[in-house]
Order: sequence, then structure tokens, then C-alpha cells
Amino acid sequence: MKRLLCGTLLGSLAILTQITGASADSFVTQRDSTYSITFPSGLDSATTQYTVTMTLPSGGSNYGPTDYNLKTGNQGTTFTPSGDVTTNIPSSAPAGTPLVNGTLFNGGGGGTFSFSYTTANGPDFTHSWTTSGVAGGHNVLQFGGTGGQGFGGGGSNLVDIGGIFTVEVFIQGKWTPGTATGDVYLTNIASGYNIVSDFEYNSSLDATVFSASTGSYDGTNPSIAFNLVGDQVSAVPEPSTWAMMVIGFCGVGFMTYHRRRQAPLAA
Repeated sequence: MKRLLCGTLLGSLAILTQITGASADSFVTQRDSTYSITFPSGLDSATTQYTVTMTLPSGGSNYGPTDYNLKTGNQGTTFTPSGDVTTNIPSSAPAGTPLVNGTLFNGGGGGTFSFSYTTANGPDFTHSWTTSGVAGGHNVLQFGGTGGQGFGGGGSNLVDIGGIFTVEVFIQGKWTPGTATGDVYLTNIASGYNIVSDFEYNSSLDATVFSASTGSYDGTNPSIAFNLVGDQVSAVPEPSTWAMMVIGFCGVGFMTYHRRRQAPLAA
């Protein structure tokens, strides 16, 4: 499924173009951020596979040294150059590495540089791409986080001003906007990003797809955030109700014991 999800990105966004013959001051002309969110055992178990692919054009320049900020809950982090692109960044990083710094070297023919990692759910947006809680009597999964909560869905920077920046999210299963259970709704997206797929279900992937893009990055990051509404939460008695229930149970137990003690005397 993950290979299908990542492979769908280039084919599903009409805005993507092949950029060649760039000027010498071009570094990264396109950035594609892809998320695959799966649920091994319920909403709280959400796992997010995050992949970024940066395109370095033919005739372009080296890029960096640059910081690559990672979620602190990252696992299985890999860095992969292709084509005529090389790097001094290691091919992998230990779990939990918050930042990697390095340079991408464009040999002249251009190519791509990708990095990928997985995060488990929570506990916050510094650690993960998702957190969960309860709202309106339902389990809710929040994706992205903005402002002080994290750098928002889509990531930040790593593309030239004027370049293409795309974001695509695949959510396992069918999520339908406007439903009580299974609802999905956007809570934030930066201006200048056009929504290409607005939480549309793809039956062949069994995934709900959201995608957005800008054809002229101006330094504004996408900051995408949305919520998924899961099952209804069972009602939990208030403390006073618990106290009354305990007293009631104790009373029933005492009466039962008392009757058993009295029974031989009545026989």
C-alpha cells in the first residue's frame, strides 16, 4: 500500500511539471510532501509515514548546507539521493534524531533527494504528526498542528522561492465530511495553496485523499491541519455518581449478608 500511495503523488497532481535547463542560481525547484496515515488497531494507534522529495534541476547549483528538522518521534529515517545528486548526509539517522545538517551536490544533470520517516501517534506535535483526544463525545485524531504546536502539515522550506510545493495525504479507509462518525474536516491551510483533492475516497487504495499545491512558493509554508472524528466515547459517570454507586453496592451486600445470618433463626 505504501508504494502505491507514494507512487500516486506524481500522477495525481496536474500542477506537477518537469523543470530542466534551470539557471545556475536554481537549487530546488520542486518539493513534494507525502503522508500515509494508517490505523493498526484503532484511531489512537495512528502511524504516519512521511516522505519528502526535493527536485534539483539540470544545470542547477548545490543546495546547502541546510538543516533538516525532524519530528522527535521519528523512526526508520532514511536519506536517498538519485540521478546526478549526491550528499554528505548519512543514508540513515538514529530514531529520535531531531535535526540533520548537510549539503546536496548537483553534478549538473539534476536529480532528486528524498528523506522519509515514520511517527507513532502523540503525545504532541513536536514528537509526532498526529495527536488524539476526545471532543464532542467522540474520539478525535488531530493532524498537523500549527504555530507553537509544530511546523504544520506539509513541512517547511526546502524549495526555491517561485518553486512548486505540493502536499498529499492518504488516510486509510473511507472518511466522509459531514458525518457524525467518520467525519474529516480541514482546520487550517495557508493562503496561496490550491486544494486539488478535498478528502476524496479512492476505492482502489482504500484511502481518503487530500492534496494541495502552489505553483509559486513565496516562503509561506502550507501549515495544513485537519481532524478525524472516530467512534463515540462511552459515557463515564461523574465522581458523585461513582460514590452513590459504591454506597448502593455496599448496601446491597450488607442486606444480603444480614439475611443469610438471620435465615437459620427463622427456620
